[in-house]
Amino acid sequence: MGANRWKSKSYRHLLLGGGAALVWSAACGNPKVVPPHDAFHGAAGLGEACDVTADCEEGLLCGPDSTCIGACGDVTSASACGAEACLPDGHCSEGLGNDCKKTRDCSDGLLCSELGHCAVPCDPDGDDQCRKGATCRDDGTCPTDRDVVLGGLGGAGNGDDPGGTGGASSCIDVDVDFTPQVPTVLLLIDRSGSMNANNFGDAVQKAVDDGTYALGDCPKNNDWRWNVVRDVLMNPTKGIVKPLEDRVRFGLSLYSSENGQIKPGKDADPIVIDPKKMCPVLIDVPIALKNHQAMLDEFKCSDIADDTPTGESLLAAAPV
Repeated sequence: MGANRWKSKSYRHLLLGGGAALVWSAACGNPKVVPPHDAFHGAAGLGEACDVTADCEEGLLCGPDSTCIGACGDVTSASACGAEACLPDGHCSEGLGNDCKKTRDCSDGLLCSELGHCAVPCDPDGDDQCRKGATCRDDGTCPTDRDVVLGGLGGAGNGDDPGGTGGASSCIDVDVDFTPQVPTVLLLIDRSGSMNANNFGDAVQKAVDDGTYALGDCPKNNDWRWNVVRDVLMNPTKGIVKPLEDRVRFGLSLYSSENGQIKPGKDADPIVIDPKKMCPVLIDVPIALKNHQAMLDEFKCSDIADDTPTGESLLAAAPV
């Protein structure tokens, strides 16, 4: 037992002696007194992990993100902090300008300003405390690049006008009026003979049978293309136009012709134009709001004609 205690003491003396020798060896080339441990600088370089400043190489500081950073000088300097700011403790800020509701939402060393951004603290009665020459606000924070400052309403300066006007920051109070845009729709609808049933009636009956369509209100021919279009557009209870007539300017143009204006000619002039006949023949309802009834009055059941002058009708409708 005594031998073990002696060995234990001997080992302790050996370790202490070795430690003293290391300290003495470290001081051999330098007659100055060896400083405390936390003043020694470790081997962690710029951007490398650290717990305390002593872990970093000389001239570097342990930043708020536990990496070695360059000392940034004073708060007002541009320093090596880039978009961040230099804090009073010599560290670069982290998250400058981030949105916040409380100071706890910000990194160490920053306060949540009244504008809801993480900012550098300052004394409103002091001078030269904020970077870019900005003025400390009444809430004790320096302006950030994300703050909106209205000229003439107080607040701090900015990069283009470092001096600023001083005073408190201001909220934007703007009245915005929106003017609704009323669409204009002209319904150009073919009245030619192809708007009868033909094979279309089978499709209408299938839709009726599977419950996706209910026949319109014409006395007859409710399976004609013409009458189905009339029903889908103009039906007062289920049609498209009626519920929109106070928000959309509707117009109607029903087009056809009666064999156009061409009539047979003589040998020297085999084709001639008959000026007494119109092409296209148009039934028009001028564009207007609340136009449903006027359009329905002209869109009569089974009211089809002969021809399909679509090109001429488009040209006639375009100026409208």
